[in-house]
Amino acid sequence: MELGIFKSIVLLFGCFFNGYVAQMTSSQMEQEINTLKLQMSQMQGTINDLQQQLNATADLAALANSHAHNEPIAFAATLTRTISNMPLHMHIPFDRVLTNIGGAYNKQTGHFTAPMFGLYVFFVVATNTPTHAASLTLMKNGTPQVFTLAHGNVNNGNVFDTSTMTVTLLLNDGDQVWAQNEGKFSDPESLDGYNYSSFSGFMFHRM
Repeated sequence: MELGIFKSIVLLFGCFFNGYVAQMTSSQMEQEINTLKLQMSQMQGTINDLQQQLNATADLAALANSHAHNEPIAFAATLTRTISNMPLHMHIPFDRVLTNIGGAYNKQTGHFTAPMFGLYVFFVVATNTPTHAASLTLMKNGTPQVFTLAHGNVNNGNVFDTSTMTVTLLLNDGDQVWAQNEGKFSDPESLDGYNYSSFSGFMFHRM
């Protein structure tokens, strides 16, 4: 800033020799210099205000980005219709979505797709129909992880059996998890609907 004032003073003396300020008194010169100083001070204040606004905008952008990354990921879905003849390797489409925060669960395919690298927890509840078994395997990208079997008494036509599984998985962005039938504990196997069978999960920790 002082350098700019010095340049202005030099310019004034240059004008003096050109006759522009030939008649200016020392008092007028001092007044002109003070005016320039005031203008420079005002400009500096404007620059400081603009810098503060820029910093505030950057802080808001960082906060919005942080909230986007910290958004919770959770879903829960149940099966509304009974699959009375469950074929081998069938991906179970749990169609009644209770919660789908983050939109990572697809009810058409029954697949959960991890939106980011992190630690996830999943729960599967399988209920059979009387005289039929219901076995489910939790898959990660096509690889079996854990199993659950609702077998009951296949000779008793009045008994329903429920089995559950819980597992914690480390998933990368884009990894897919789903439940599918992998067993043949009765012919055929049957998975009870009416919301007695379910698939749910959530991101426990973002890595």
